[in-house]
Amino acid sequence: MRQGSDAGDLVTVSELVERRPALVNCSFAFRTSLHSAVREGQLEVAAYLLTNGADAVNRAVGDGFRRMARERHHHAPVRRRETHLRETFCICPDGAEMAAAMRAGDFARALQVPGLSAVADQCGNRAIHWAVLRRRIDWVATLLEMGAVLETQRPDGARTLQLVKGGYRFRGWRGVDAESAATPEEMLRQLLVRGAEKDICTAPYLGDARRVKQLLAEDPGQANRTADDVTHAAQCGRARTQRGRRDFARGRGRLERGRRKFGGLPQPSDLK
Repeated sequence: MRQGSDAGDLVTVSELVERRPALVNCSFAFRTSLHSAVREGQLEVAAYLLTNGADAVNRAVGDGFRRMARERHHHAPVRRRETHLRETFCICPDGAEMAAAMRAGDFARALQVPGLSAVADQCGNRAIHWAVLRRRIDWVATLLEMGAVLETQRPDGARTLQLVKGGYRFRGWRGVDAESAATPEEMLRQLLVRGAEKDICTAPYLGDARRVKQLLAEDPGQANRTADDVTHAAQCGRARTQRGRRDFARGRGRLERGRRKFGGLPQPSDLK
């Protein structure tokens, strides 16, 4: 993937992604294939990766996309990325204003931002994501009344259920007001009551055997599906990676046997 992206070999890149879609976000030293395409000015490859789900917000190396483009005079891929972020995830200046207000705990100021529920900051967080990151049940209720959607995904694939303990850039154990914020467990319960959906990675972690069986009955192929949000799982205390889903890390042997029944891959311990 990296070599194909460097060389602008769209045929090789597309064949690899079709064979294994998760490769669209494969990385080495925090740099993805999209970084490679932008660095080498490969517009067609960059456009293909973005169309097929590449994380265009990956900021683990700072604003590397702009820096690489400026140093190498490859501006077209960066303009394509910025257009993609604006049109797909509604990342815009109003989103930055919204994020600043909600990070500061000033929800009244955030409510003054035009189109509050539909704008996102530079990391793709919408107001509903920030309400969950801050663990404010009252903010969530207000935003839902305004039309916010709990299942809205960030560019990295995260939904609200994956953010109850914070995230890589906003740590839930130090970034919230302890007096006004709910506990992660209460925030999780409130989201589920309000209609948040447990996917095949969240349900096993929560020990919901009925939901796991339901999802696998609908599509047995989900037994080996990679989570949409595969970033910073360990730091945030959630089992969203394949290893977390296979092991469940909490002794959920009953769920593991059910998953294996539907064709789930064996655990590493089974291969010794």
